[in-house]
Amino acid sequence: RAIIASLFFSRDGKFEFDQLKHTTQFETRNRLNLIKKLNEEDFLNLDQLKVLSKYWLTLQKKENMKLKARTKCYEDIKILNQQLHD
Repeated sequence: RAIIASLFFSRDGKFEFDQLKHTTQFETRNRLNLIKKLNEEDFLNLDQLKVLSKYWLTLQKKENMKLKARTKCYEDIKILNQQLHD
């Protein structure tokens, strides 16, 4: 979480503990169960970054995060996802 927080939520890449508040919901098991509903085989292979990255945008949608607005890293995740699959 610290690496993700410092990459996406800092301007200089330096980690600060208050950045962790932005990543609290991402790794909860209940949110990942959404993938199981979409594709059970992918759910069983979530340890593979290429598989997990296919669902980053879906997991970041405000209705799936139960937030009123998207997180500020949404566009960064979209770019990273495209790079992984190119």
